[in-house]
Amino acid sequence: MERQHYHIILHGIVQGIGFRPFVYRQAVELGLVGFVRNDGSSVFIAIEGQKDALQSFFARLCNAPKAKISKQEMRAMPLAHYDSFMIAKSETLAPNAEIPPDFALCPECLAEFNDPSNRRYGYPFIACTQCGARASIIARAPFERENTSMRGFVMCAECEREYHDPSSRRFHSQLNSCARCGIALHAFDADNNPIQGDNAAILAQAVAALLSGKIIALKGIGGFALLCAATNTGALEALRARKNRPTKPFAVMFANLDSVCEAAHCNALESALLQSSAAPIVLLLPRKDCALPLALLSPKTPYLGAILPYTALHHAIMQSVPFPVVFTSANLSGEPIVCDDEQIAALSGIYDMCVSHNLPILSAHDDSVVAVVGDSAHCLRRSRGHPLLLPLARSFARPTLGLGGEQKSAPALGIGDSILLAPPVGELSRPLSYARYNQSLAFFARNFAKSDRAIADLHPRYTSHSLAHDYEKHVFVQHHYAHTLALMAEHNLSGRVIGAVFDGSGYGQDKTIWGGEILLADTHGFARAFHMRPLALLGGERAIEQPVRLALALLFEVVGEEALRLIPDCPPNAGDLYALWRKGNAPRASSVGRLFDAVCVILCGALRVSYDGECGLMLEALCLSPREWEKEGRAADGLPLCGEVFDYAPLVRGVLAMRAQPRLAASYFIASLAHTLVSAAQILREEHGDLPLLLCGGCFCNQKLLAYCKAACEAQGVPFFTHHKLAPTDSSLAVGQAYYGLWNP
Repeated sequence: MERQHYHIILHGIVQGIGFRPFVYRQAVELGLVGFVRNDGSSVFIAIEGQKDALQSFFARLCNAPKAKISKQEMRAMPLAHYDSFMIAKSETLAPNAEIPPDFALCPECLAEFNDPSNRRYGYPFIACTQCGARASIIARAPFERENTSMRGFVMCAECEREYHDPSSRRFHSQLNSCARCGIALHAFDADNNPIQGDNAAILAQAVAALLSGKIIALKGIGGFALLCAATNTGALEALRARKNRPTKPFAVMFANLDSVCEAAHCNALESALLQSSAAPIVLLLPRKDCALPLALLSPKTPYLGAILPYTALHHAIMQSVPFPVVFTSANLSGEPIVCDDEQIAALSGIYDMCVSHNLPILSAHDDSVVAVVGDSAHCLRRSRGHPLLLPLARSFARPTLGLGGEQKSAPALGIGDSILLAPPVGELSRPLSYARYNQSLAFFARNFAKSDRAIADLHPRYTSHSLAHDYEKHVFVQHHYAHTLALMAEHNLSGRVIGAVFDGSGYGQDKTIWGGEILLADTHGFARAFHMRPLALLGGERAIEQPVRLALALLFEVVGEEALRLIPDCPPNAGDLYALWRKGNAPRASSVGRLFDAVCVILCGALRVSYDGECGLMLEALCLSPREWEKEGRAADGLPLCGEVFDYAPLVRGVLAMRAQPRLAASYFIASLAHTLVSAAQILREEHGDLPLLLCGGCFCNQKLLAYCKAACEAQGVPFFTHHKLAPTDSSLAVGQAYYGLWNP
């Protein structure tokens, strides 16, 4: 039989997932010899043996659990006559590693956790090669124990034996530990006084606190969460008051999928997402007979954010309480999730008890959020459980940083044939957010490459814009063009596209505020083809916090002074606002996000908001689905074009005419925006050829807007792209900026 020897290099998610033990077992089973090792960017395999056995080995590589091989290099080599197969010491070579994400607890570990005869029974940090923390605890690549915060835990003799046993599920598991040698819980009360006890005792006290209506802070994989009984109205009201979160929805953790299905509609794809290794929050439609107090959990919104336990610590709590629990990030508005004892102690006025542990979190990750629209999943917040790396079809000439925006900010590094995106950290004007942002930049430099080139937003007052000047080479890219480029990067598009960018606000090339743009773009530049008629921001930034100012401005534009009689509970200074509008001195924005806010006031009376996107969610709650709208037999009107400007005046008059039927009015508004967008695309396609339409910007977090736009594109035969892996928010701006750098070196 012919004997052969190959060197194989595999790129993608191949580290930190038990891939080397998998390779080892396959090689030994097939009688092959050689070695496997991690390096800084890939897995390297030297494999030798009979030709038939090698062919079987190659086929099995594709079936490794959790592996995602993005590129494979194979080269035939002279025979080396190895004696056996082994896992060799890792080496750091090309700095382009895929950092594995944090994985939810696997079924095998959950079974051991619940098995009284197993030595890890009840150990809240049980993990194996297939589950547990990864990205949140790694200091540097490759993913080896000494490169993570697990380096401070010395394995006991039994764990050490498992680690070196090829037949063990924990063979080369970098997280291997047990109650004897592993991670320990500690706790303190609302005054930060220590609470004594071992893991079991502390968990028992945490459960007792939840049962008695208390609020607890709990340190998980990516940071701290705040928990209370989702059925206890007193606890919910206390949490809202203490966290100063009057209306923003709370996610709810359920013990299992059956409990989720009792409260909300959950189709096959939504069920799969909830039970996936990423374990995100999934936005679901509550059942009409849902027993949960939805008015306190997700007021004025149509969704219930559901999540399942994704660590043994969560399972330990959820198996001990007879109700779902609120599961919301421990942070202040605009700041990232807190991840250590000092940071959580600063929030001690919120919780009654804090449960922490002694495994340091090196990179904080909030829970990711996804929604199913039609038959596909769309990411609304990309963080825990999602890979950091976005593979590309082209390689960077040199490392390039995208510095992102100001809100939901996250930097990205373009290197090799991929872009690495850090988790979003919040508003860069906040000290903790700024510190986390710089930690991400340091992580990139330490593990991958230092860059002398940065690309940032055009807005001169953005923190990230100012940071760009610290780099030898820097470029500024317009906000909405970066949104378009981010979607192009996700789908590896390089030709001309039509970018429909609907969001809150972004600094335009003409130094005005944009936000409702139809761009004709490619990887080298763009032209602003059409845009929404600008709306006055009466009072500047105050108009965003008090959308009644936007509603009045919109109505002043359409019906003049009569607007003062159309808004119920009109503020006392409405006359002054009319005078301000008449002067024409207020800044103006062509923003669809602000248009949503204004129409929401007209239909829902939302005079003030407490979080970004609140008005959009309120309109979403009113709006019919595209199918329901079609059954109504109503028609949506496209906004007329006046040169390059879409005039919203007829749309506003239509909304006012339907005001007595708010559900129809909201549906008419969103359906008309979708109709307008597709009409604009058709105009450009007639002139410039068969170009795809890209649906970009934060407004496409609105599931009804996305659904209506997708339906309109399909009905008119317009090819389109949407975000799936990335969020449509400003958290993805850095990807678009880096992608610009890829094509414009």
